[in-house]
Amino acid sequence: MFQIIKDNILSLIIVIVVIALGFKYVPPEVTKAINLAKSTSIAKQELAQKENNASSLRAQAEAAARAKVPPKDGKKIYELEGAQFSAEASFAPLFEIVLSIAQNSGIKIRSIDYNYSPENDPVFAAHLPEYNVCELRIQAIGSYAQLQNFFKGLMKDNNLNYLAEVEMQPWEKDKTILITNVKIRLYTKTPGSSN
Repeated sequence: MFQIIKDNILSLIIVIVVIALGFKYVPPEVTKAINLAKSTSIAKQELAQKENNASSLRAQAEAAARAKVPPKDGKKIYELEGAQFSAEASFAPLFEIVLSIAQNSGIKIRSIDYNYSPENDPVFAAHLPEYNVCELRIQAIGSYAQLQNFFKGLMKDNNLNYLAEVEMQPWEKDKTILITNVKIRLYTKTPGSSN
């Protein structure tokens, strides 16, 4: 038996060296491969989520683009097509428009209150299915020119339907600055939903 070991010593040393090197180099490579597989899986999930978000944003952009087509006869009700939104969520694009107009005009908004059931509104009182009403009560501060630009912007937009009330008072410290309370009524139509 000793003779067999002596004849095969070179083979035995090679096997022992290969096993030792295998234990040294294979586990880190296996760990790298497992980590790479995990990161690939996570990246695929993130990609799928971002693709879903992108398609959702495309649908919203298309709906917004369709809603911004100017009507022939005055203002129109903002309508969301092909998407299921709650009555409150349907106003988000209109809120963004109002805030953008305020920012572009240079006024400072102190507060905004949202009333989704204005009792004195005829559309709300009629309880029309699929039609939603939101009354914004905005308190803003700005110069006469800034407020004029704000109101012009509101009137130019085809989906901002009704300026319900405007109240202005000059600021006590600087009479060129106005403190303004504005009520704007927004209307949306959400097909497939009911109030």
